[in-house]
Parts: sequence; structure tokens; C-alpha cells
Amino acid sequence: MRALENTGLMRLAANAGLWIADLAFPRLCAGCGTRIPARATWCDGCVADLLKETSTAYCPRCGCTRGPHLQDDEGCPSCRRSAPVPDGMARAGRYRGLLGDMVRSYKLRRREYLVGPLSGLLADAIRGRPWADDPDLLVPIPTTWSSRLRYGFQPVRLLAERVGRRLGVPVRPVLRNRGRKRRQTGLAPSQRRSNVRDTFVARGSARLDGLAVCLIDDVCTTGSTLHEAARALRRCGAERIFAAVLARSGPGDIHLPGG
Repeated sequence: MRALENTGLMRLAANAGLWIADLAFPRLCAGCGTRIPARATWCDGCVADLLKETSTAYCPRCGCTRGPHLQDDEGCPSCRRSAPVPDGMARAGRYRGLLGDMVRSYKLRRREYLVGPLSGLLADAIRGRPWADDPDLLVPIPTTWSSRLRYGFQPVRLLAERVGRRLGVPVRPVLRNRGRKRRQTGLAPSQRRSNVRDTFVARGSARLDGLAVCLIDDVCTTGSTLHEAARALRRCGAERIFAAVLARSGPGDIHLPGG
């Protein structure tokens, strides 16, 4: 009986502590900024929006939104014709609505605190794939020096480090970005592919012989950046290559200057 009483008192004290913390340091929803309980991350409205945006069926190879009847383990008709390099892809959702707003706020407005909830969404997306336990390491898509100066930090590398911590998978920035000829925004898919050709090279004498690697990026538009990065990893000896992105862009979505 005394043990039960002590347990009840401890629970009451813990709840009182959370109530006091909520008054002194109110927690804000990661999506809309409204006040939420101390142990929450999202408000009820944003939870509903995210569930809608992250539960859409997509192709397991290219990440494009596809109905179940248009895809199987080998991919959808579109990516089967183009023979995508990644062996599988995970995505948190489409690049629209609340998720798109959060990605833009994180990357363009330098709201680095959003890396917590965003990395949680991406880690959950990877856990939902059949290959989730296969990667030996995560490799972030590298940015150019000019992009680092423009953003003020390295958003994709920070994202990869947080995802790696959640999954217990090491992160190795083995690729270097030599720069594109032009920014990707506004280019046709064929132009994007040629624009990033040979953009990525290995740092030093990095070798990945026989390893399974998962590329991490924030947004995928045509897949050209992931395709080119995967080619560079193949040259380093990687045996299997997967990809995971926060958002896959579709028709009518706002595009970031990526691939």
C-alpha cells in the first residue's frame, strides 16, 4: 500500500512539475507556433495535417506519389523506364502544405530548432521501409560553399546527423560538391540531369566497398541530384544505395533550388 502511495505522489509531483514548466516556459507547436502542452510537439490541427500529408502512397523506388495499383517492389512505370540508381527511397511526405512550409522555414529562414521534429518525421519514414535496417551509414547530400554562406549553416548535414542519432546509424560526409553550372530552379528535368553531371566526388580516398548507404536530402524534385550522388557512391564501392528525403516535389509545388 505504501509503495502505491509513493508511486501516486511521484506521479503527482511529476505532473505538477510539467504544469509549472508549461507556465514558465510555454511550448509552441513546431508547425504553426501556437501554444501546446509541455510534452507535445504539434497541436491537434497540425497533427491532422501532417497525418494527411505523410500517409499518401508513393513509389518505393523514386518516391513520387503513386496509387497502389501503379507500383510494386520494383517501382512505378515511370521510374522503371528511367532505371533509377537508388535501390529504394523513403520520404516524409510531399513538398506542399505544412511540411513544405516547415522545410522552407528550416532551410531558408534558418529556423534550426525545426531539425528536431523534421528529423523525427524522416527517421519514422525510414523505419517504415523494408530496408530500414540495411544501411551501414548515412551520407548527407553536400552543399557548395556559396550555399553555406547563403543559408548560414548546413541544413542537410544537420538533418542527417539528427536522423543518424535517432536510428543509431553513423553519418559520414564522404561526398564533396564541386558546384553546378547553374541553379536548378526553373530547369527542365533533362537540363537538371546535365547540370549536375559529375558534381559530386569522394573526399580524399574514401572507400565504401561492400557497404549499404542511405543518402539524405531535404527535397527531391526530379531525382537528378540523388541520381548523381548515387553514381559517386558507386564509384566509391558502395554495394547498395538508398535515399531518404523530407519531401518529394510534385506538379504545382514550390521548388527549392535543389534536385
